[in-house]
Amino acid sequence: MGDVRIDLSTPAGRRRGRNAGPTIALVALAAIAAAVLGVVYSPLRDDEKTGPSAVAGLRFWSSGDSTSYYMSVSLTEALTEMGAVPVQPEPEYRQGSGLLSRDFFDWQTHIANDVAATRPDIVFFMIGANDARPDIDLDTYRAEVATVMDSLRDVRYVVWIGQPHMADAGLAEAVLELNRIFEAEAAKRSWVRYVDTWAATSDAGGSYAPSLPDEDGIAQVVRADDGLHFTPEGGERLARVVLAELLD
Repeated sequence: MGDVRIDLSTPAGRRRGRNAGPTIALVALAAIAAAVLGVVYSPLRDDEKTGPSAVAGLRFWSSGDSTSYYMSVSLTEALTEMGAVPVQPEPEYRQGSGLLSRDFFDWQTHIANDVAATRPDIVFFMIGANDARPDIDLDTYRAEVATVMDSLRDVRYVVWIGQPHMADAGLAEAVLELNRIFEAEAAKRSWVRYVDTWAATSDAGGSYAPSLPDEDGIAQVVRADDGLHFTPEGGERLARVVLAELLD
């Protein structure tokens, strides 16, 4: 990987600070988790896969491309308050990265070696925005996704987060193709759960939503001006979706 380093600056120049209120909401949401009987290593649909009934003491890692950053921030705060242990010193992401740009940043090797060495119990991974392009070879991409998922077989819970709705119509269409691959490959592996984020980042009519109503019905800006990245509030919403899927 040469001298490439994890970029800890915030996406699109957004702020990193947040108040404690949303984190408490995340913890409350996670508290509704159902009891788990154990991880079964046989093909299961996502709705048949079980998550942990409690996360206290579990080690977790969360990263991906720059769409993942604020989600990782909220996940880290919520899970840490619940007693889980982050294996990273702080939330991270790799701006401009993807599974098809190994010369820039080799996620495949990083996950198989560096991440695996930290022995996480839970892995959250969100990738694809920089891979989504019209000329992509979907068969090649499917093979790369499978490689990463298989390298995480010893992780108790792998949560693969799909890419959100995008403002650009062409990018949105390409992202949907990749999301289908993520979902299909996760379905083949009992240790991987795919989390769809498309509906959660769309309005009531199914269109891209730069703003969405909060719990009080007040419009909340959830996406950055570039139509790609999330605001801190949007990242928190995404984290709620992910936690609800993990702890169902």
